[in-house]
Amino acid sequence: MTDIQNSLRKSRWDVRIMPVKYGYSCNYNALTALFHLLPESIRRHSTRVSIIAEILAMKDDSDDNFPHLVYLGGLYHHLGACTGFTQDKKDMPLMSEQALRQNIDDLQSEAHGDTETVIDAVRHYHERMDGSGYPDHLQGDKSPLAARLVGLADMLDKLLCENLTSPNGSADKAERFIQKSGIALFGADAIACFEKSRDKIYAMYLGYYDRIHDWCEE
Repeated sequence: MTDIQNSLRKSRWDVRIMPVKYGYSCNYNALTALFHLLPESIRRHSTRVSIIAEILAMKDDSDDNFPHLVYLGGLYHHLGACTGFTQDKKDMPLMSEQALRQNIDDLQSEAHGDTETVIDAVRHYHERMDGSGYPDHLQGDKSPLAARLVGLADMLDKLLCENLTSPNGSADKAERFIQKSGIALFGADAIACFEKSRDKIYAMYLGYYDRIHDWCEE
C-alpha cells in the first residue's frame, strides 16, 4: 500500500465511516437536517464531490477559507432534492440555491460569513466555459472558480464511479475526458488544480478498489 493510500485509509476520506467532513455535524442545524433527508445515493455522491472539490481548491492560491467554501458547495450542490424532485434536472441548481437562502443563518455560520461563494458554487456548478451550461449560460470566467471546481468534481465522480468492475478503465476515461474537453468546459485554472491533485484524487478511488462498490454504490 502506498503512503497516500495508507493516509487516506486512516482519515476522513472513508465516507462509509464518516459521511460528512470532520466537524461538520458537530453543530446540528437545519442544513444538517436537510442533508440527511436526501436519498442515500445523493448523500454519497454529494460527499464524494465535496471531498474532491476541496482537494482541487487546495491547489488554488486563494485565501485559506476557499477550500472549505468549495467543500460546502460540493456538499450542498444537490440539496434541492430534499424539497422534491423535478422532471427538469436544470431546476436542481436553483432549488439547491433556494434551500440555502432559506437557511442563510446556518450557512453563514458554516461558511464563516462568506455565504455568496457557496451559493454561487451551488447555482453555477453546471455552467461551462463555452456557455453551454445552465441555468444562466455564463461564459468564460463569468462562472466563478468555486462553481467550476464543484462542476469538475461532479464530473470526475461520475466518470470514476461509472465502471466499478474496472477502476483503471474508469481512470483512463477520466483522463481522456480531461485531455479532450477539460479546459474548454471548466477553464485552464480549474484543470491546473486537477493536474496538481490528480494522484490524490485517483488514490481515493483506485486505492479503495477492495471496497469501491460500497463507496460508489448508487
